[in-house]
Amino acid sequence: WDKNGYYDALNFVEEKFGTGHSPQSYKNIVKAADKAASASQRVDQGSGKDMFLNGSALYFHATVGEGGKSSITLQPPEEAADTRIYRKYGSHRFLHLHVSEKVVEGAFQELVRNKLYVCGRKYSYFWSKAAKSPQCFLYFAESGVGIEEEEECSAADVREWCIPKGLNSELTLAKELKRIKLSFSKTTPSGILPPNSVELKEDIVSDSGAEMTDGGGTLSREALNFIWRNYEAYRIKKGESLSLGTSDEDDVDLLAEIDECIYTAFQGRIGGMKGVWVLDPILEGFKVICRHSQHKYKLPMKCLTGLESTNCNNVPWDEAYDTVDVCCWHKAPETAFLNCRLIQILEHRGAEVSYFEKCADDGMTWLRDIAKNERELLKHLDRRNMAVGLRLGTGTGDSEDDKLLYRMARVNVNRNEPMFKSGTEKMIRSEAKNMRNKARYPIQFGRANTLPLYADHHELLEEDEAFIGLQYLQNSKFRRYIESEVKTILVIRHPSYFAGDLQKLKLVSVEEMLERGGKEKYQFYKYLYAGLVLSTKGERSTADKCSGGDYDGDTAWVKESRIETTLACEASEETRINFARHFRVHQRNLGILSNSLDKVNDVYGVDSNEANEIGKQAFLQVDHPYYLCQLTRSFSNRIAGKPTPCWIAEKRSSSSSGPTENNTYSSDKALGVLFRKTKGMIEDAIQPLLQEKGTCLNNHIISVIPKESTSDIERLRTEMHGAATSYHENLKQFMKSIEAVKDEKIRVKKVWEWRNGETQLWRKKLLGGISSLDTRVLRCAVLYEQSNEVANQKSNGKNQSAVGRFAWHVAHDWLVRIIGDAEEAQNTSGSMLATTNLRENEIII
Repeated sequence: WDKNGYYDALNFVEEKFGTGHSPQSYKNIVKAADKAASASQRVDQGSGKDMFLNGSALYFHATVGEGGKSSITLQPPEEAADTRIYRKYGSHRFLHLHVSEKVVEGAFQELVRNKLYVCGRKYSYFWSKAAKSPQCFLYFAESGVGIEEEEECSAADVREWCIPKGLNSELTLAKELKRIKLSFSKTTPSGILPPNSVELKEDIVSDSGAEMTDGGGTLSREALNFIWRNYEAYRIKKGESLSLGTSDEDDVDLLAEIDECIYTAFQGRIGGMKGVWVLDPILEGFKVICRHSQHKYKLPMKCLTGLESTNCNNVPWDEAYDTVDVCCWHKAPETAFLNCRLIQILEHRGAEVSYFEKCADDGMTWLRDIAKNERELLKHLDRRNMAVGLRLGTGTGDSEDDKLLYRMARVNVNRNEPMFKSGTEKMIRSEAKNMRNKARYPIQFGRANTLPLYADHHELLEEDEAFIGLQYLQNSKFRRYIESEVKTILVIRHPSYFAGDLQKLKLVSVEEMLERGGKEKYQFYKYLYAGLVLSTKGERSTADKCSGGDYDGDTAWVKESRIETTLACEASEETRINFARHFRVHQRNLGILSNSLDKVNDVYGVDSNEANEIGKQAFLQVDHPYYLCQLTRSFSNRIAGKPTPCWIAEKRSSSSSGPTENNTYSSDKALGVLFRKTKGMIEDAIQPLLQEKGTCLNNHIISVIPKESTSDIERLRTEMHGAATSYHENLKQFMKSIEAVKDEKIRVKKVWEWRNGETQLWRKKLLGGISSLDTRVLRCAVLYEQSNEVANQKSNGKNQSAVGRFAWHVAHDWLVRIIGDAEEAQNTSGSMLATTNLRENEIII
């Protein structure tokens, strides 16, 4: 690296080696770090508070085993998630090795058992995402370039910081693998809890010994507001760091300006505890109640009361152990959607096919509204854009197009603009295909919602009863529906496996809760923002009856196996690696079981012996036990010999390049009826777009180009026309080079990667080094004009649409700015983006 300019160094690497990568959030971080006032704020140096963005800046990763070889291929850096362990050591210290399934096992073992030396740093094995597909092995930089002598430490030291052996000597290797994962959860640090503010409390336990409050705790109003204000303050400070803004206010003033929390629950981590904490107004002062089921491993914590405040065996305390790490706040409920398994279970339990047809009609109406209604389209793009923002490090061509469409919609791009029209059509086609193949139909808008689960900590509900918190859903369709004398509700979690996973519960009103608990206990239920409270009485909790659920969002069931006898504190590095590699086919096996269950439910019935056997194996496999949960060969052969429902066979043929299944039948069950009913769904959904004849270039962009032609303008048109033509020829050659690739997913990925690199090189060539704002705007406008002209000339070619999008991919930020400036000048009613060419500022806004 060029120590005097990381940003310039990145540009050099991209130009020299063609590693252009989009989105360029990592470049924004490096640019911000270059301009930071403190020399210690380097993105790939430092630890603790000496790091830029508290250590959560760049994510370094590589692939292993491409083409079956054991060599390591470094990938462009990406923006890192904000996690506890990154805030301690810095994300730059961790190298994520994504291991291809095609890697030769012997060569891989030889590679990972030795120290790795990459870019002047010595790495050692730290931990594995064993259940991920492909598997990911994390290595830690113990020493080397950018790591000061006092910052040097071993991977074993970091593992000890995460889970001290002296306090957790009974922890097995399997448990340690799951618990270290908590340190990598994307969280927001939300304040250091004061001493003796956290109390460990026994769970409510049934007569059979089942934990009825598994994963659920409570906290007081004072504690909730403290966490919320620190959460918001951290987000504000981090935003200012990224946008290079400054603030004269200190943290105390900032906290005082933040309002009280309107939400009543959050999911998060506190030291070695995880789960959901919900407001209990009865609790006085500053108090957090953690159930023993939430306590996953021990850490020295000053915030714990009494003997639980462990500081034994000379384990040093760290403020991170007493910090509340918030994963998310439980906000308004979302509309619930059907899926294949849920339809099968509901049909088995008595739901009419006409009900599902109504849901499919609602889905079609929704898609058509997106296609013809600008406001609905913007709302949908907004949701998709937010979802993309949550998937750091997993960018795809679709996600990049989503963000571009969102920006175009925000500045009121004309609907028949070529890129916008084709992009919208592509998005709606994808939504329609996904809805049909996965049976993801809305459950009559406003009549069903997804809600977080809470345990009935005050034990006012009887077995098979439930209460829905509706305090802040004042204008919601869902609230109006629930309050219109609804007496029973259906509750189910995803994924589900058995007919009994669907629970029918009696709904208790808020007035009845007042009668049962009096004014004091009644407050717990009255002030719930939004959530479903389930009974803690009976032999098993209702959440557990719903396919093994609990109250922290995780599966409660854990299968014992012989590997559990291996203690983590005694495991060598080789044992850890071999243990992780054992799981490399488990995720694929779960997919096979799930697909088999769909077929068997249709062929034999949801409650048949065959369905129950496959459901049991799939249920056991979810938590990735050591043993691979497989069906016997004779059972598998018997299932394979049965005809396949057409709705499954057609989905498989449309999503893979394999042979078409011949042994099929037309199912008369709900999923078969829906699949036939929605055969023309895609074309119907985009009909409003097709009715808009032709396309029209954006007037705001074209108006930038002087109407009177000059020699300079004509030279510029020639340059841009040549660039678009060259891009088209390069695209044709590339598409020809991947004709042999039959897997559609691999093809899409290769095209996306090629497009990113190609457009970044063109951006550098066409727009790089131009300081004049007017000149750059003019060049972008002419590029836009000429790209579409070339696209029209190639109207009979397969890549016409791609050439038309060339200008948007090269200069989307400047083109959006041109439109935004013009719309703002006209005082339109649209919601404008800031007139800025700085992408980091766009992100903050």
